[in-house]
Amino acid sequence: IDKQLARMRNLGNNPAMLNLGDLPATPGHIAQLEEQRRTLQHQQTAQNAAAEMQASAAATNEAAIKAYKKNEFFSSLSEAALADIELLLVPVSPPAGRVLIPAPPTSDGVRVVIEGEVKLSINSSDGRRLSLRIAKAGDVLGLSSTLSGNPYEMTADVLYPAKIAHIERQAF
Repeated sequence: IDKQLARMRNLGNNPAMLNLGDLPATPGHIAQLEEQRRTLQHQQTAQNAAAEMQASAAATNEAAIKAYKKNEFFSSLSEAALADIELLLVPVSPPAGRVLIPAPPTSDGVRVVIEGEVKLSINSSDGRRLSLRIAKAGDVLGLSSTLSGNPYEMTADVLYPAKIAHIERQAF
């Protein structure tokens, strides 16, 4: 397109001087080619921006996934064991308000908070819900229940849109 535009501008609008096949050398055609060029440039810019966003998201996701290593349990594991666990981490994005762990069902595995915040709470003997703490990126939920096979002791509710990875009890 750029070559055609340059030739049209350099040679003028004399169709006899241009060899563009079936394309007429008119001001309308020049405008059409310029519009095509602008469209292609916009598409390329959008593709570049999307690729940059994907690369940035992948780097952020990788950094967030590795935040779990700060957890007391995981920090004591070997690099080989951590590499095996990282293969099992597949983040999902539950919406705010979703109950991740309803108490007291039997443990089905651990959840690793990759991004966002999760409210941990228990029900008191008189039926009130008591908030214990807010879990953040890197926190591991349900570890003791998964290791012991006992039911979950608390309920976990997503406060804001988050990324949570679940590792099945059998795989863990």
